Amino acid sequence: MDDPVALVAEAVRSGTGVVVDVGDLEVHVPGDERVTRTVLNTFAVGAYPDLVARRERLESRLGKWAAAVVAAAQTLPGAEPLPVKGPLGERAVWSLFAGIDRYAPRGPAPVERTRLDDGILDVRAALAERRPSRTRVLARTVLDGVGSRLASRIPRTRAWLATAADEVDTLELELPAGTVVAHDGETLTLGEPASSGEGAPSDDARVRVRLALRPGALRVYAPAEQQPDPES
Repeated sequence: MDDPVALVAEAVRSGTGVVVDVGDLEVHVPGDERVTRTVLNTFAVGAYPDLVARRERLESRLGKWAAAVVAAAQTLPGAEPLPVKGPLGERAVWSLFAGIDRYAPRGPAPVERTRLDDGILDVRAALAERRPSRTRVLARTVLDGVGSRLASRIPRTRAWLATAADEVDTLELELPAGTVVAHDGETLTLGEPASSGEGAPSDDARVRVRLALRPGALRVYAPAEQQPDPES
């Protein structure tokens, strides 16, 4: 295997590089200034950040896919449903994930991406609206590619698996104040939690979040592609 440090050094010396997609994250808390961030990899709310932390502790022993399944089984029982208003309507979710470019596997616990220039936001949601939705989301994680094919072909299967997915260039959400969002391994608390009371949070207690893709906005050094031997 090529030495990654040597590859980076060669890329810097030769001046070769690629352009990759990033996301602009804008958070609007009523009464406060807008907060902006640049997202390089992922944005998530709900149980997904905890799932990732558990998966990373396990994957050196189990591999990424098996670690994701075990992490989902450990995380979902303690998850709390989160009310989210967005492109899927007003839904309760266990988690919502948005990746810069497409991630694999296609279920609710994505692990990695193979390209940095797909030009889309890969949105996944684990829905908390059907009983027993925790079990259904875990089944969707275990099924992996089989679940993706069934969900795309059979609407009833998609509903039973309690997951949803979309590909967009801009994601706009309304979340309860006090929600913790995660991006690129960092966390951000969205305002102060609403005071306890009956009914859904008022509009004044909601935080508006907008994640917009910027295709090819970041240029990074990268090794030049190896050219084929003309004599081969």
